[in-house]
Amino acid sequence: MDIRITSEGSRTTVVLAGIIDRDGADEVGQAVLAAAGRQGCELEIDLKDVTFLGSSGIARLLQVQNVVSSAGGQFRIIRLNPDLEALFKANHLDTLLSVGRSSVKADIP
Repeated sequence: MDIRITSEGSRTTVVLAGIIDRDGADEVGQAVLAAAGRQGCELEIDLKDVTFLGSSGIARLLQVQNVVSSAGGQFRIIRLNPDLEALFKANHLDTLLSVGRSSVKADIP
């Protein structure tokens, strides 16, 4: 599991790579929840390089989304790879989690 966090103003982008299983979900939670609770933050989670997203990872993303929303912020999952896009659609996760395009003009490498 690789986690890269960048911030610019009120926007924080978290780029995840690898496997998000139970252990990966714990890593994501520890790394992201501190930034997620800031009042009015805009949090983007980039999942392009995630190779597996288990139920613990999904639960953690829902938790982070709730923390951000409770703090008056905006949460968005960006850059789903084709496998995760299929998973999200098949399980209707795209109705539970905010999925969209990055508000950053330049694409994240």
